[in-house]
Amino acid sequence: MFKIYNKIGHSIIGMLTASIVLSFITWVFTYVGLLIIGVDSAFVISLFIWFIDLLPIIGATGLTIPWAIYAYIVGDPTLGIQLIILSIILLVQRKILEPKIFGTGVGLTPLPTLISMFIGLKLLGFLGFFVGPLFLIIIKTILESGFIKTDFKI
Repeated sequence: MFKIYNKIGHSIIGMLTASIVLSFITWVFTYVGLLIIGVDSAFVISLFIWFIDLLPIIGATGLTIPWAIYAYIVGDPTLGIQLIILSIILLVQRKILEPKIFGTGVGLTPLPTLISMFIGLKLLGFLGFFVGPLFLIIIKTILESGFIKTDFKI
């Protein structure tokens, strides 16, 4: 039981660290993207987007897409298209890096991490996104500790 408790504690710290690392990478992409686009106050805006990105439901695209729509409506379609492209880049980099960074942070390989995050999200909603990998870690720890004899590896 102590081994499982210890492993979960390390995994929670790993998940928090992974979230911060992913948000930092998103901040870098956002800042560079806004500089390339030529947005005034790119640093301050990218910091605001980074802060919002720490909230898992909203994310960076939760701000850049409405901003792009607003820019298009007020007569700046070039900025709107550039922000949509930036949003797509942010979304793609996040979806590519998230399983790898989360998996490394919690001690799982990317595919089981991604599957457990998806199943947790579908079963428990937002909270399941974090509970899914923790449940998988508990199963992995039990299997590795020898409580249950099996040749199955996670």
